[in-house]
Amino acid sequence: MSDANYLAVLVKGARERAGMTQRGLADAMGYSEALIQKIELGTRMPGLKALAALATALELSPWESRYLHLLGGRTMHDSGTPPPNIEGYLESLMPHPAAWITPGWTIVHANSEFQQLFPGLWMTPNFIHWHYHSVKSRKVIDNWEQTSEWCVGWLRWSLAANPKDPALTRIINSLMPISVFQRQWQQPIPIDPDTRAWVINDSGGTVQILDMRTWHNPQSSGSLLLGVGSR
Repeated sequence: MSDANYLAVLVKGARERAGMTQRGLADAMGYSEALIQKIELGTRMPGLKALAALATALELSPWESRYLHLLGGRTMHDSGTPPPNIEGYLESLMPHPAAWITPGWTIVHANSEFQQLFPGLWMTPNFIHWHYHSVKSRKVIDNWEQTSEWCVGWLRWSLAANPKDPALTRIINSLMPISVFQRQWQQPIPIDPDTRAWVINDSGGTVQILDMRTWHNPQSSGSLLLGVGSR
């Protein structure tokens, strides 16, 4: 079955679930009934505005709306909107530090272990900014230049994936005056972040060696930042 047919089935099913006729859906969207008929027959692929109108008129959930847009060959840019109940999910990952981040590395939510290991994070715009500009980061991180390579690797990767993201551009421009960052950024082959552990001095005087990785959620533009390791 083609994407157009999957989309046709989805729209028809959502319309019937909402108790709407094709005419009623068309009126709610501000489009013609003929368009709705073609969409449900799989002979017309709606554009971006029509997809958004469908999602609103049919009262689709965030997941359903993203799925609708994918079937329509579009993606939704939600600025890292976290999945439902993300705070509880992050806490369930204890004792591992975990946070939900936007594409621009802003921490949206973090569990208590993450907050304890990275003090002062909430006073900075994003995780990368904390690493380079917070006076606490160099006290907490034992191998700061190696974690800088981790940051550079992820920023290079993120920029390749989202070359027009203004948040990434702002971060990179703000870090260029820092000599370590500039030197590492100019390397032709960036370091694979997965090869750089984080050696952290926690508040209890214990050293933790963390494998810090980001896991992208395909249903959202945000990612899970998770640290796993041993004391």
